[in-house]
Amino acid sequence: MHPQATDTQPWYKQFWPWFVLAIPATSVILSMIFVYFSVNGADTLVVDDYYKQGLAINQQLSRIDAATGRSINAQLNFNVEDAVVALRLNGEFSAVPESLKLEMIHPTLQQRDQFIMLTKSANRYYTAPLKFDVSGNWHIHLSSPEGDWLIKNSAALPSTDSISLIP
Repeated sequence: MHPQATDTQPWYKQFWPWFVLAIPATSVILSMIFVYFSVNGADTLVVDDYYKQGLAINQQLSRIDAATGRSINAQLNFNVEDAVVALRLNGEFSAVPESLKLEMIHPTLQQRDQFIMLTKSANRYYTAPLKFDVSGNWHIHLSSPEGDWLIKNSAALPSTDSISLIP
């Protein structure tokens, strides 16, 4: 018979105890990092009053139906070099509005949302200065200042093409 060799190193100098302890230690550290990001990184896309916004969808649909009934549409152009937004409005109006409300809604970053008041420069032509960077994807909503109709579209900007806004 051969005598068994005894290990003379203490446990903390061995590889396997440290390997076994590293797995739960890594899990604890990563979970603390995830908790930190979940607490400090609030999601701006989730609204607190989702019930009220759900009810407001019916109002938005009635505004879109009003635009459809009056055949309202528009052609929107962004001139980034001159920093100007230009719009041509079409449709049936008893009186053409003196101004229009243009909402530029960023899909993921609420702090980039912009509201622009377009003023009439000629018959059915509207302009406004462009005071922010328009690069990226946008949801574009156009309505009267009173909010009685709404037309919209989505676009990737900057674009040299005209953007059609429809109900």
